[in-house]
Amino acid sequence: MRAILILAATLILSTACGVALADEYEEGGVVFEPSITVQTEGSEYALRCTGTALRKKFFFKVYAAAAYLDEGTEAGVDPGATYVSADAPKRIHLQMLRDVESEKIVSSIDEAFEKCATTPLAEIEAERAAFRGAFAMPELLKGQDIRFTWIPGVGLQITVDHEMLETIPSPAFAKSFFEIYFGPEPVNDGMKKDLLE
Repeated sequence: MRAILILAATLILSTACGVALADEYEEGGVVFEPSITVQTEGSEYALRCTGTALRKKFFFKVYAAAAYLDEGTEAGVDPGATYVSADAPKRIHLQMLRDVESEKIVSSIDEAFEKCATTPLAEIEAERAAFRGAFAMPELLKGQDIRFTWIPGVGLQITVDHEMLETIPSPAFAKSFFEIYFGPEPVNDGMKKDLLE
């Protein structure tokens, strides 16, 4: 009888863990890895997923997102502030869930800088122009993979479908970019909460 009870408990726990793991890193049908390795210029960094979220516009799903942070960085009392201020490897990983004109995405992010950035915008204007220039393609298509990866001493690397589009070295610009998601006045409070679990 005891063996049966132990077996039943094991099955219940295994099922529960399976559901938790599947749900924790799945968003909008996109599965994100719980941990990743980032390699650049001979260095390798281990990052952990801090959460996933879904970006919607009206009733439409625009993209699924996951946030990653250097696994050695503690979340602290204010995980959002930690994410923004940590001079450690970190990444916002997006996967498009519908076709969107690049101009609309860039315009939306530009507006978010104006709302969310604590750095005076005049100080990062050249970097904002470089950011806009990285998305010169007419559209971002459903299924495309977009990554914004900060590497200390290197910069904010922007890739689409693993193709490097731009590296912006400015820490002030990277801080402002991450404030869009995790700052004191993020573009979406719900996304901030979800991306920080």
